[in-house]
Amino acid sequence: PPTGVSILMFEPLAVRSGDEPDTIYGLLAEGIKVAPDKSSVTFRINPKARFYNGDPVTAADVKYSFEMLTSKGAAPAVRAALDKVKFGAILDERTIRFDLEERTDDNVFNIAGIPVFSPKWGLGADGKPKPLDQIVTEYPITTGPYTIERTDSGRGIEFRRNPDYWAR
Repeated sequence: PPTGVSILMFEPLAVRSGDEPDTIYGLLAEGIKVAPDKSSVTFRINPKARFYNGDPVTAADVKYSFEMLTSKGAAPAVRAALDKVKFGAILDERTIRFDLEERTDDNVFNIAGIPVFSPKWGLGADGKPKPLDQIVTEYPITTGPYTIERTDSGRGIEFRRNPDYWAR
């Protein structure tokens, strides 16, 4: 799952417990169902979950984030962690299923920990999404308790608390 500064902005579907081995708790997800044979994981998104621009978080947003994180433009370590996870289906506006090629706890935790971001982040002038590695100067549209106030050409970053944070 995201750690450090990234959790300030990029919230995952669920977070791993720090004191309970093999336990995850929903963050964006209000419900998590792991198939008894670990062949799939289904997430039900909290209806209160919102991006800082006010848009609700949907299953389509989760699918988009997964596709971006498994694309050629994503960091190799992220792609490798999600290599045995496949998109399953959008079951309704707030419910999404992922299928696991390798039925392990690690794959359950890996998919639960993906950061979710808006498809509106990084749209090109033509209205199409840019590859993840080409989104450089646009501030991400995320769900976390903080947003970017300002940056200084890669030398520093200042955050501000989102007064409309959905999980406040």
